[in-house]
Amino acid sequence: MGNMTGSARAFRQIVIGAIALLVAGTGLADARQLAAKPSVYTARKEKITAGNLKVDVVLVAPVTPKSQPVLIVFASGDGGLTGISKATLQHLADRGDYVAGVSSRDALKSIRDENGRIAHHVALASLTSLFAQAKLALKLPAGTPLVVTGISRGANMAVIAAGAPDVQRTI
Repeated sequence: MGNMTGSARAFRQIVIGAIALLVAGTGLADARQLAAKPSVYTARKEKITAGNLKVDVVLVAPVTPKSQPVLIVFASGDGGLTGISKATLQHLADRGDYVAGVSSRDALKSIRDENGRIAHHVALASLTSLFAQAKLALKLPAGTPLVVTGISRGANMAVIAAGAPDVQRTI
């Protein structure tokens, strides 16, 4: 390790940090479990019903909003808002962004049909409503731009949103 380049050392530190976040970041991430930073953001958990979707959403509002606010909608991986998903949600909150964090595991349970499938039109309608309700709950104008992102299964939300012309205009 003594002959590592600076960039190799930096990469190693990033990997070690990511592993530490993954190991340390267990437990359901909700408004009570985000590390309190009252000078940076406020956070609360709210139940949102959006079409067939019924899910708890972690809503984060910056104390000092940026001049051009953007809502980041983040969906977790299969494990819910735990581990690296919780660490990512925490990171977004720490940056002072508006964030709506959703557990993909919980969200997908509520929109599956009796065969365990999810119809594209149901997923899209649920997401569109979720985006609108999150903006409303965070007191953001309806035209506030979105960043739609997720980890693992949660990344599907970004793909569905990006493929929908009505949603594309807001991303």
